[in-house]
Amino acid sequence: SELSAAEAIQADCDVKETNIILQRLPLKIYALVSTHKVNTKFLNTLPPEWSKCVTDVNLVRDLHTTSVDQLHAYLGQHEYHANEVRLLHERTSDPLALVSQHQLNRLTYQ
Repeated sequence: SELSAAEAIQADCDVKETNIILQRLPLKIYALVSTHKVNTKFLNTLPPEWSKCVTDVNLVRDLHTTSVDQLHAYLGQHEYHANEVRLLHERTSDPLALVSQHQLNRLTYQ
């Protein structure tokens, strides 16, 4: 789908306007945007068992000013919980393992 002449002119003007605005921004803004992108990308690559921790980080941390090292250290404090969630999911996602675990528990209590 090609743009009409008016749409092409508008798109060109939009790009020029964006460039003018970006050229006037202080370098500090670029650093903040870059830090936020890196942190967001890092959090989005974590496995599902980390979802509670990722939600906590998004609620508590300012991703613009937090370094990846700080995020890693914070998440490291919650590694035990994430591993518990992963193990629980592994045990309950396989129906045969779930039945086997139930039978073992039943034998223990008899």
